[in-house]
Amino acid sequence: MTFNEKEIKPTAEELEGKSSTQVRTLRLGDSGPDVFEMQMKLINHHYFFGLSDGYFDASTEWAVKYFQSRNYLATDGIAGPATMAALNSPSARRGVDNAVIGRGPQGPAESQLKMGDYLWSNVPFDAAGTPQVETIGSSANAPAAIAIAFSTLFENAITPPVVCNFVMNNGLRDHTGNAGVISSFFVRVAGEYDVQYHGTTNSIAAIQTHCQNGGIAVVRVVGNAAHNYCSLNGATYLVVYKVDNNYVYIQNSNGNASGANVPRSVWNNATWVREAHLYQTGYGA
Repeated sequence: MTFNEKEIKPTAEELEGKSSTQVRTLRLGDSGPDVFEMQMKLINHHYFFGLSDGYFDASTEWAVKYFQSRNYLATDGIAGPATMAALNSPSARRGVDNAVIGRGPQGPAESQLKMGDYLWSNVPFDAAGTPQVETIGSSANAPAAIAIAFSTLFENAITPPVVCNFVMNNGLRDHTGNAGVISSFFVRVAGEYDVQYHGTTNSIAAIQTHCQNGGIAVVRVVGNAAHNYCSLNGATYLVVYKVDNNYVYIQNSNGNASGANVPRSVWNNATWVREAHLYQTGYGA
């Protein structure tokens, strides 16, 4: 075989896109049985939580982008031959951390879906009453925390942009930009995803019992020298998925800061801990 003949040999990706029936490249706005099949594959790989209706909507596009990101593909949201080949592979990376699948009543929690991820950090999440344009990376603490919490409960990825779209489409954005979302968001988003909302609490014992029963808590904290979850004059939302006699186990929605799990003794007397919103699927105790 000559060098030129080797040059024009089809690649595996090209061959994947060819069959007796040509595989269609799918993108936003497309519909049909092939879109439905793709959505089902995204669900099987734990990337899509939504209505598998055969319509390539914005939620489907974000699921495709997140799949592409986790599987080292171009993150354009278009399901071409390479993306479809990866979706057909049993070795594709899951959309939530492997340890979350079958996690049991006390964790761990999904750790990838933070507001600062490059895939969506610059996507607008704008408050109407501010001169600057806010983004998911700068102000979507609450939606990102819900994405982490609900992805853990359902063992299927719900990306922060999808939750932010729900906020914007339903008038739940804080117009001043100070709080990110209005207070009714926490109840409304539970209804959107058919999650049980068990109200709020300030009791770490109540959070512990809730987590032991298969639930999860989204907790607002404010800045304090005792932690680095956010700036001293800021606030953020932590996802609490486990509490024992020694520690409170968390995931931090704020991708611009991090921090370790909190000793329970510190949490008990912490003035920086505010209300905890309690969520659970219908499958918990």
